[in-house]
Amino acid sequence: IMKAVRTIGMMCAILISFLIVCSPAWAGQFGAPQPIANENGFALGVGYFYSQNKMELSDNYVGDFKMVRNEIYIQASGATKYVEGYLRLGGADMKLKDISDFGQDFDDSAKVYGGIGARAVYPVTPYFGIGPVFQASLYSNYTDDFESLRVKIENPWELGLALAFQGNIGKNLIIYAGPHLYWSKFDFESGPSAEVKGNFGGMGGIRFKINNTFSLEIEGQYVEEFSAGGIFTVSF
Repeated sequence: IMKAVRTIGMMCAILISFLIVCSPAWAGQFGAPQPIANENGFALGVGYFYSQNKMELSDNYVGDFKMVRNEIYIQASGATKYVEGYLRLGGADMKLKDISDFGQDFDDSAKVYGGIGARAVYPVTPYFGIGPVFQASLYSNYTDDFESLRVKIENPWELGLALAFQGNIGKNLIIYAGPHLYWSKFDFESGPSAEVKGNFGGMGGIRFKINNTFSLEIEGQYVEEFSAGGIFTVSF
């Protein structure tokens, strides 16, 4: 009972922290609310996420465009039985499509980015659980020679919060899905800012635990565009 109370308390703390920190992103891969590291252990994973969504300009600028990222990252996490925190470090490129009337896209190669996240699960039954997943990421600045001008994108960031429902099939398979909220924004140097056009979507995935050490998780997300990725993890 005490473990369940502590878990619920941690879930509430995560949600409260989210409400305090957030200001109106598509997020990277959320994953199932069940910790991926073994109980009271650590995990190290390698992941890839293809992210795309529609953006719109501020300051009375008209029009929207598509933002696309390829993200490759390493994820390190530590967990109790029900709660896990993780750090991500990797590289992400940036492409802005349909932003120009002349058919030219903004395109810059991979730059370093980092992120933090937390997840928690409350096991309603041995076969069903529910919990939040929160994450935030900061990206490097990007530049491109765009229509004969040097264009610079500054301070890209994103926040995401998902409420995931998971089903446990045997000991090695988890299927999960749920709604998610997200925010993302960046600034054009000496110009307007841009943020995601929508802030609500859905996500779902599957986690297969090969054994007590290795696992593979694949996830898809949809808002106005489809995003997907996967992560291979070694748990200690």
